[in-house]
Amino acid sequence: KRRASSLLDDVGIAGERRLQLRKFSKGMLQRVGIAQALLNDPEVVFLDEPMSGLDPLGRRDVRNLILRLRDRGCTVFFSSHVLSDAEALCSRVAILARGKLVASGRIADLQAFQVRGWEMVVGNVTAEVLERHRGRASQVTLLGDGRYAFELPLEPAPEVLLRDLLACGAHLVSLNPVRDTLEDFFVKKVGEQAGSRVDFSIAGAPRPAQAARLRGPNTPRRSRLEK
Repeated sequence: KRRASSLLDDVGIAGERRLQLRKFSKGMLQRVGIAQALLNDPEVVFLDEPMSGLDPLGRRDVRNLILRLRDRGCTVFFSSHVLSDAEALCSRVAILARGKLVASGRIADLQAFQVRGWEMVVGNVTAEVLERHRGRASQVTLLGDGRYAFELPLEPAPEVLLRDLLACGAHLVSLNPVRDTLEDFFVKKVGEQAGSRVDFSIAGAPRPAQAARLRGPNTPRRSRLEK
């Protein structure tokens, strides 16, 4: 009973514990399912789109819960079509398209060579210098206090423009590669194929699933909890 009460609090529906289940909204039912999956304190959890149907606060609660599970040494596998959730939570991802595995690995490794340009922030740029060199950038954004962000293509090397700007009295604030997001990587790998699906895993945490097989240290081998 204490475990159930704690889990209801973790998923943010402790105040509705006396409410009849048939009166729960879709988002509330989603939270109940996650609580059921965690009831036996499993070491590995599979979750299917755990943040589907949740409002922004509910999504935040579930994200924080997954991170807490990971920090406790639990392994979480979850599927999702929201790639920003995977980038925020996962250490490893697997991308499935039409039932086939098309890519897998650590997010940092998958995106390591997907550099598509540079962002160079430069200070003390006068209007004259800006007008002279802005055509060499894909886009120039005023950041304030005489600082501008230059979005540059991969080639030529950004040092060429930087050298010219420094010669005009400007100073470098930062220079960083612009990398593809996980969504960019996904689209490149599978295109806009109808019915594509993405599965993600978080090292050190469980994954949400509509029908999850869970096994914890105190769960009998053949025990199954399903929602």
